[in-house]
Amino acid sequence: MSKVTIRFVIQKSFVIGIVFFTFTTLKSYIMKYKVLLGLLTFCCCAFSHAQEKDSLASKSNLYTFSPSKLLTKGQWDIKLFNNLYTGDRGADKSGAKSDRIRKNFFTSSLDFFTGINDSKTINVGLSIEYRSDTINGMDALSVFEFKNNPTQFSRLGITSIAPSIKFSPIKQVSNFTIQSAFHIPLIGKEILSGVFLDQKGFI
Repeated sequence: MSKVTIRFVIQKSFVIGIVFFTFTTLKSYIMKYKVLLGLLTFCCCAFSHAQEKDSLASKSNLYTFSPSKLLTKGQWDIKLFNNLYTGDRGADKSGAKSDRIRKNFFTSSLDFFTGINDSKTINVGLSIEYRSDTINGMDALSVFEFKNNPTQFSRLGITSIAPSIKFSPIKQVSNFTIQSAFHIPLIGKEILSGVFLDQKGFI
């Protein structure tokens, strides 16, 4: 018998031995801890059943406060969204990347919406946008010092407001809605002393 054949037989016997040992060990553990495994299985089934009940009970709340659902008359929806962007690298027109002096931009948007009828077909609201920006290598968290001093490379302020409307164009599909807003700028200059704050145009 050649060395290759002997090696193959040894490897095959080794694999069979591992599989047999694993199966035997697993079987012994199952027999030893069958009471514990049965208890865990029962608990998992009970938890799953309870979770189904909770999901059914909370479904109405999730359905009511889904972003695509409209509010009924007297209901209010208030949302606050914050975003911080900082960067010290950039690309030129050719796509070549290089290190840049760090710039930081903090944006905070506050949205109000309310229902105006009982049929929940239309909501009206207002969005308010606040910004705090710093440049010239200042620390990323410098925007939270809330300083309005362009000569010191920082600007802040309420930059725009936006009357908004949200409506459901298809009565039979109440969870399909369209939202539209008209942004009105509240700043005089986009860039002051090299510090960009926000767009000045109407959107």
